[in-house]
Amino acid sequence: MKVSIRIVALMVGLGVCLMGAGAAGKLFKEGRVAEKEGRYGAAYLLYSQAYALHPGNGEYKARADAVRRQGIMQLDVKPKEMDGGLEAEATLPGIEAEDLKDELMPAPVLVGTTDRHSFKLNGPVRELWEKVLKPYALEAVFDADLTEGKPIRFEMENADWRTAVRALETVTGTFIVPLGDRLGIVVKETVQKRSEMERHMTATVHLPGTLTPQELQEAVQAVRSVFDIQKFGVDSARGLVMLKDRASRVKPAAELFRQLMEHRAQVMLEIDIVNLGATSSLRFGMQLPTSFPIVNLSRAWGNSPTVPAGIGNILTFGSGKWIFGLGLSGAELFASMTEGEGSIVARSRVLAVNGQAASMHVGDRYPLQTQSFLATAGTGDYRPPPQIQFEDLGLVLKATPYVHSSEEMTLDVEVEFKLLTGTSLNGIPVISNRKLQSRVRMKFGETAVVAGLTGGASRRSMSGLPGLIALPPFRTNDRSEESADLLVTIRPGLTALPPSESVVRTIWAGTETRPLTPLN
Repeated sequence: MKVSIRIVALMVGLGVCLMGAGAAGKLFKEGRVAEKEGRYGAAYLLYSQAYALHPGNGEYKARADAVRRQGIMQLDVKPKEMDGGLEAEATLPGIEAEDLKDELMPAPVLVGTTDRHSFKLNGPVRELWEKVLKPYALEAVFDADLTEGKPIRFEMENADWRTAVRALETVTGTFIVPLGDRLGIVVKETVQKRSEMERHMTATVHLPGTLTPQELQEAVQAVRSVFDIQKFGVDSARGLVMLKDRASRVKPAAELFRQLMEHRAQVMLEIDIVNLGATSSLRFGMQLPTSFPIVNLSRAWGNSPTVPAGIGNILTFGSGKWIFGLGLSGAELFASMTEGEGSIVARSRVLAVNGQAASMHVGDRYPLQTQSFLATAGTGDYRPPPQIQFEDLGLVLKATPYVHSSEEMTLDVEVEFKLLTGTSLNGIPVISNRKLQSRVRMKFGETAVVAGLTGGASRRSMSGLPGLIALPPFRTNDRSEESADLLVTIRPGLTALPPSESVVRTIWAGTETRPLTPLN
C-alpha cells in the first residue's frame, strides 16, 4: 500500500514538472519570436517567466541575460482601469532598439497610493514583494537570477509605500528598479546587478550668477568625491552643470549641489557720503588815502585854474602867480564779518554677496590724453589720432563683506579720492590721488565711519601806507578761512542668512555598496 502511494505521488510530481516545463517552453518560444521582431522588452519578460517555471534550463537564463539591457529600456508601462483599483500593463512602444542605443531615457519613478497599511507576513522573497506591493496598487516582475531562498518574516505597522519598500529591500537583500509608475523589477542586491540593472540618467542644475569660478570648482569637486559621479560637465556660458550616472547617485548628488550653491549670505550696504563745508571772513581797520593828486592853480602863461571832479579838499601852497594844490580825500574806518556753512549728503544702497567685492563710483569719468603724434610741418605725413584714457574722478569705493553670523560681520573697505590739481605736465593734467584701506568688524545695524578727507585754507592780508602799516588802527586787515570735510559712512543690514544658520535638507543616499533606490 505504501509503495503504491509513493508511485502515485511520484507520478503526480512528474506530471506537474512536465506541465511546468511545457509552459516554460511555450513562453520561451514566444520570447524568441518577440526577440526576432525587435520587441526586446516583451522578450525579456517572457524569458524571465520561462526561467522562473523551469530554473534548471540554462538556455532560458542565457537568453534573458542577453536581452536584459535592451529589454528594460524598451519597457513602457501604462496603467489601466480594473475592478478594485489600477493594474500595471507592460507594453512595447513600437520603436526600434537602434533608435534608443545612444539616447538616455528619463528614469521612471514608482508612484504608489497614499494609503497606509500594516503587514505580518512570512514567506519567500517573491511572495513578500507581491503581497507588500499589492495594497499600494504596485506590481513587480522578478529578475531571472533571483532565487526564493528561505522564508522571511516581515512585520510593519501603519507604513506608507515608500517606507514599506525600503524595509522590504533591506530585509530581503534586493532592490527594485522602476519600469514605470506602477511596475518595477526586483533584483538581487549585488554590485554587478546594480551596475547592470539600475537606470542611468542625466540631471541638469542651474548655476546662480553670484558663484565665482573657484567656488564652482570646489562645489564640483565636493559632489564628485562624495558620490563618485562618473561624468560631470560644467557649461559656464549658459550657467549649467550636468551630471550623468546611475539614478541612485545622480538624484542625491544634484540635491547636494543645489544646497552648496544656494546658501550664500547677502548684505545690504547703506553708504552715505557727507560733504561738510564752512567759510568765514573778517575785514576791519582804517582805510587811508595812498595817492594825492597835484592840481595847477597858477595863472601863469594864460592858465585858467580848475578843480578836477572828485577832489573835495585841496591843500594849496605857493604864492603869486604860482599856486599849486594838493588834493586830499577823507579816511574811512570800517569793520565787516561773514560766515557760511553747508552740507551735501549722497546716499546709495549696494547689495553685496559674502566674500565678493561690491564697488561704487561717485564722480565723473575724465578723458586724459596719454599719447599724441606730431607731424613735421609741410611734409603731409599721416598722423594717428591721440590715445585717450578715462579716469574715474571723485570717490571710488570698494567693500567686501565677510559674514560671521546673523549678528556681526567683517568689512574690508578700499576708498580712493581722485581730483584735478589744476596743473599739467606736458599738456597732461595732474591728478591728485588719495587712497585708504581699512578693515572693520561691526554688528548689523551699526554705522561706521570708514573714510574721511579733511581740507582747509586760511588767508591773511594787510594794506596801508608805508610806515603806518605797522600800526593796526591805520591799516586794512583781511582774514578768511575755509574748511571742507568729506566723510564716508557704511551701515550694513543682513538680507540672507549665512550657511551656518540656514536650514538644509538631509540627503539619504545609503551606503557605497547598498545605495538607496530613488523613490521620488
